[in-house]
Amino acid sequence: DVLEHVKGTGIMLREAGRVLKKGGLIYATFPPYYFPYAGHLWNLSSGIKYLPFAHLLPKLILYPFIRSSKSIGIFTPQQIINDQETFSKLTITRFEMLCKKNKLKIALRKMKLNFTSFDMKAKIIAKIYKKADFLYYLPLIKEILIPFTLYLIENEK
Repeated sequence: DVLEHVKGTGIMLREAGRVLKKGGLIYATFPPYYFPYAGHLWNLSSGIKYLPFAHLLPKLILYPFIRSSKSIGIFTPQQIINDQETFSKLTITRFEMLCKKNKLKIALRKMKLNFTSFDMKAKIIAKIYKKADFLYYLPLIKEILIPFTLYLIENEK
């Protein structure tokens, strides 16, 4: 679960495909960038973690909120700010396009619910999204409504 931090996702996929043994699979997971609660903000004590799309706010607005919060998980506020700087803005559409461009076949694609924080937000979203893989087939909507993706990828050769 680091793909959202890899700036050269296409280069990484090309290299992974090159070294993949015949019959081998690449296991790839990432939270789509435009999911309303992305950006590791769930790790903070402040109410900003409940604000949809907070991670898309300008740095001048977002960073003071992060700095004034206490950590309730594994990341410190400074680590969350550092993460904000490394996000590659990876979307489902872009990832699948990069797979195709690098001659990688998607063997399995699943929406995954993987909330580290078991607060009310996670429980509500889990109920809404249970068995909702159909969202993958709704252009643009999928980028906002799918919280976490899981792929198994193989070479087309």
